[in-house]
Amino acid sequence: MSRRVLAGLLGLAAIVAVTVAPNALAGSAAVYRNPVYDHDFPDPFVLAADGVYWAYATNDGWNVQTLRSPNGFTWVPVTTDALPRMPAWALPGETWAPEVVAIGGRYVMWYATRRRGDGVHCLSRAIAMLPQGPFSDPSTGPALCLPDHGGVIDPSPFVDGRGQAWLTWKSEGRGTARTPATIWGARLSADGLAFTSLPAALVRADQPWEGGVVEAPTLVQDGGRTYLFYSGNRWDTAGYAVGWARCSGPLGPCQKDPRPVFGSGGSVAGPGGQTVFRDSGGGAWLGYHGWSKWAVGYPRGYRSFRIEHLAFAGGRPVVSGPNDTITVAMRG
Repeated sequence: MSRRVLAGLLGLAAIVAVTVAPNALAGSAAVYRNPVYDHDFPDPFVLAADGVYWAYATNDGWNVQTLRSPNGFTWVPVTTDALPRMPAWALPGETWAPEVVAIGGRYVMWYATRRRGDGVHCLSRAIAMLPQGPFSDPSTGPALCLPDHGGVIDPSPFVDGRGQAWLTWKSEGRGTARTPATIWGARLSADGLAFTSLPAALVRADQPWEGGVVEAPTLVQDGGRTYLFYSGNRWDTAGYAVGWARCSGPLGPCQKDPRPVFGSGGSVAGPGGQTVFRDSGGGAWLGYHGWSKWAVGYPRGYRSFRIEHLAFAGGRPVVSGPNDTITVAMRG
């Protein structure tokens, strides 16, 4: 689960180093280094808008930190807070897992925070005319809390091929068989701000590798199929990993694969908090945060931003890596 991270790790002057493979001189490929942003950037989400890629992440001194990229592989920080002011009902400095969707000529951000008074995890939403913000949340109360289910985090808006908006999220649960950690889904209104259906439970924590945790849902459609990616196990351990399920639609039913599709390996430990985006050629990519294997957990380590190739074959997702470099074919 996302937690408030240590401020000051964001290097505003840092620019990701890019190296070009020898055969790139012939225009065939380029090689980029992972992590693509080597600073604390937990729960990353990538949005492609008007030929530019934007990445948003859990608070790190600001409410919502943001990166900008011309190609999805080289990233620089935006030097303003995307959500400069929190609503009065929310605790300051407690903003997690922001995700953004373009709807009706504007941008809607869903995010998780804590409610004043009882500290329950809740969801809210904010609006901006530009992808980098500033986003404004004029709400007088949260959009959803579900305290009987332990509160809610990790909202993920999704617009399907017909233009219908949906939201998935995670309820914390209470660690019992009656109220396990659960990922839910619901249909959203045309403006992406309100629920228009009752919540449907999509998956629950029921696999040994998950350690009682399912969170960070991501809906993806490919080849007429609907996939749900999620993260499982404790976020601050090397056991954190990415799982997946095949769903009949955005509200399920969903059938989980019993094994994670992507986990620790090489120099990376505990990959998760994933996002899926497509490049200008339609290629699919998995963005995620990960610890360095020699520094897992705060304050020793930090969760850097990384990406990997993602493919779908025979109704199953295939993720390469974790890799320290990413080879990108150059279209001639």
